[in-house]
Amino acid sequence: MKRYSTFNVDLSENVAYNDPAFPAYITSGFLSCYPDLKGCTHWHEDWEFIIVLEGLETYNVNGNLIEIEAGDAIFVNSRQVHYGFSADRKDCEFICILLNPSLLCSNKDFDEKFVKPFTYNANYPFIKLSRKIQWQNKIIKLLKEIHLKKDEKTWQFITQRNFFSIFELIYSNVDIKSEKSAQNSAELNALKLMMVFIQDNYKRKISLEDIASAGFCCKSKCSSIFSQYLKESPIIYLIKYRLKISTELLCKTGIPITEIAYECGFSGTSYFCETFHKYYKTTPLDFRKDSAQIS
Repeated sequence: MKRYSTFNVDLSENVAYNDPAFPAYITSGFLSCYPDLKGCTHWHEDWEFIIVLEGLETYNVNGNLIEIEAGDAIFVNSRQVHYGFSADRKDCEFICILLNPSLLCSNKDFDEKFVKPFTYNANYPFIKLSRKIQWQNKIIKLLKEIHLKKDEKTWQFITQRNFFSIFELIYSNVDIKSEKSAQNSAELNALKLMMVFIQDNYKRKISLEDIASAGFCCKSKCSSIFSQYLKESPIIYLIKYRLKISTELLCKTGIPITEIAYECGFSGTSYFCETFHKYYKTTPLDFRKDSAQIS
């Protein structure tokens, strides 16, 4: 379940929906499909639902770490910075469903009264869903039905119907508050600006000062924001992003490893191979060979 990301002008991820005319992305996968058992940090307009089928997955949402065991799920609200990973270094099977809130907007009044107050509510960046809590287990079952019937002729009907039922369950059981944290919102916006700067400029030499400038903050604040929300430094995020791009080039192209090293912003082949091995416990060449065998 690997998605190669592109970005919109508002810095959010451009999701590749199952049907471009119907804003829903429904799939399943394993964390072992991702290098280092970790998904890429991202955000998007869609509501995201992850159901763990086997194993244990940890989700980072705006710096909050949430453990999800088999049978449970998580809802991630619109435009939250998040990624999933394996804290115990073991594989995990999961269902991933992205549903755009526009599917709920049958008319403007409904959107303004119900959908927007929840979608853009800073008090609810995520909700952990437990199979042991009745209303939450109902949501999990509705999500599983969406996934089970994603290839049927009427899958759009089923998806939209279940999405309304899911939202009704959330709205009925969650106290929608209007208070928002301006500080958290400003820090998240700065983080997104700095992440996109890295994604746009990873090929060239980038300093901590460059990254901080993109977020309109000092180097100390820049480091603090990355540490709080991503649990890593800006430079480590840069290195990991370069490595992520390198894995895509290794899998999808026949470009020589030396060229990939420079294409991804590394100062030389030796440093690239050393760094690659440090994070992925294999060499770029062996990674390419293994990927070719799998495909």
